[in-house]
Amino acid sequence: MLDPAGILEWVRNAKAGDMAVYGRGETLSRQVAAIAVRLQEQGLVDLTRRREGRGWQFLIQRRTKPFGTHRVRLYGVDSAEAVILRMVREAIRLKQPCPTNQEFAEAAGLPDRLAASYRLRRLVSHGKLLLIDHGPFERRQAVDVRSGEMTVRGPL
Repeated sequence: MLDPAGILEWVRNAKAGDMAVYGRGETLSRQVAAIAVRLQEQGLVDLTRRREGRGWQFLIQRRTKPFGTHRVRLYGVDSAEAVILRMVREAIRLKQPCPTNQEFAEAAGLPDRLAASYRLRRLVSHGKLLLIDHGPFERRQAVDVRSGEMTVRGPL
């Protein structure tokens, strides 16, 4: 099963006609369904589902339209900072490493990782997050100041 960032990565690398299963079960998470529908609205993919036992197999098929310049917001019309903060909190909840600046940029519809880095620094300066750097070969850890919880360590 693919998460929103995984769906974007798959669409970026897939050739026209490629098909993948992006979810299984009765329903999809709200974030996964939202990104899939946005990609379909932009003409990048076709979506379908197939009965699988008592649930569904959710399929995504790549169309010919190039991905190149598309910026797709994974979380609706929230500000970029709200999207980044939500992504950090989701990573904490799921006990995952902190997303990279590139992943933040793609989810928030920002032009590049530098724009995401700027938004992340603003969250730090406003006292919403703390960042712990573990060097060039590990992902940083993000601490949610509100709850005191943090993302897990992980390799880059």
